[in-house]
Amino acid sequence: MPHSYLLQDWTTVTAGAGGTVKQGEDRYLDLSGYQDVAIYLDVGTATSGTVVEIDTSPNKEDAYFRSIATFTSPSAGVTLPPTIVRWASATTPLARFVRWRLTATGPWSATFRLWLSCNQAGGR
Repeated sequence: MPHSYLLQDWTTVTAGAGGTVKQGEDRYLDLSGYQDVAIYLDVGTATSGTVVEIDTSPNKEDAYFRSIATFTSPSAGVTLPPTIVRWASATTPLARFVRWRLTATGPWSATFRLWLSCNQAGGR
């Protein structure tokens, strides 16, 4: 049975030209024991060119995080179809910690929320 987790409740993030904003380390989600994840992105507003990435890492060191899902220029007012990352077929499989990261080439702003639906390893 899958378990659902709120990775980020509704929030608005803004940055200057070429800015990158990462979720705070204290808010990373620990998904040890899970192997598959479906990622749901709800978008309230987003500046054109905004990129939302979901990263995973076996530890909280920034250098180890790798992207498992990318949402480019998400449209405002929509819930995007889920992006599914399966352990058996993913280029970068789900690791222990998960976070979000936003970037853009110019000044930007985005209001969004992220839900994750996770399947446990071993089919339990």
